[in-house]
Amino acid sequence: MKILNTLLCTLFLINALTIGLMGHPASAQSQAPDFISVIEGLPLMPGLSEDADGAMSFDTANGRIAETIASGQVEPKNVLGYYKRALPQLGWERVTATRYRREDEVLIIDITKDDGRVVPVMVHFRLSPTKAK
Repeated sequence: MKILNTLLCTLFLINALTIGLMGHPASAQSQAPDFISVIEGLPLMPGLSEDADGAMSFDTANGRIAETIASGQVEPKNVLGYYKRALPQLGWERVTATRYRREDEVLIIDITKDDGRVVPVMVHFRLSPTKAK
């Protein structure tokens, strides 16, 4: 599994640098993407900052569970578009706009924005097993 994730991450980085997934092609060459601290191989969208102190991860008999929150001054539709393009390159199958599946795991991306105030968008990443074993 680690070898597959490493290979997928490498392919993602090569593709990101080639097509400029991280933004303008000129800046993509000088900046590699950051990754979520508790979900191996999950890129952190540029413009988001993870609250790594609030992240948690543990293994259960059914598989791993991980959660973290990232925030930033980004548009929710851009977050969804970024992960819609990035995650399939890393082996994730899109189930809905906010739910992805890979092997025996499900990734849910919840986006919260308080439209009445000037606050960053909050993106909650949740990883869990697809089913009990």
